[in-house]
Amino acid sequence: MHINKHKGVTLIEMMIVVVIIGVLASVAYPSYIEHQRSGNRTSAQASLMMLHLWMEEQFTSTGAYPASVDNNSCPSCNLSTGYYIYSATYVSGGLPVYTLAATPKASSMQNADKCGVLTVAASGRTLATKNGTTVSGCWK
Repeated sequence: MHINKHKGVTLIEMMIVVVIIGVLASVAYPSYIEHQRSGNRTSAQASLMMLHLWMEEQFTSTGAYPASVDNNSCPSCNLSTGYYIYSATYVSGGLPVYTLAATPKASSMQNADKCGVLTVAASGRTLATKNGTTVSGCWK
């Protein structure tokens, strides 16, 4: 008596593998996206600090802060413009004071970042705000 044994994968086994891959992907993908956002945020923070140093350098050499901030005015700053828009806000009064901001682009994945808008004041004070609320732990 000769028994024919077929070797291969059954449909049930294939479905189990697909379910396992789906569960792993559903856990890994959000972590991957958050890792991407964190990396983009760190890049924006570095860009803001480079911009801050450049602003102070310009003030030291010319006696005035630059009128605008962008990659053209500060090529060495390497502003990461793919996910953030950089701006400077000036407050006049006794001493000229400015605040630099990196605002997430609305069309990018960074818009959903928990830290929102990153700012550096002329004094060096750093801050992160999301929807008008201060977010702690964003600047490390």
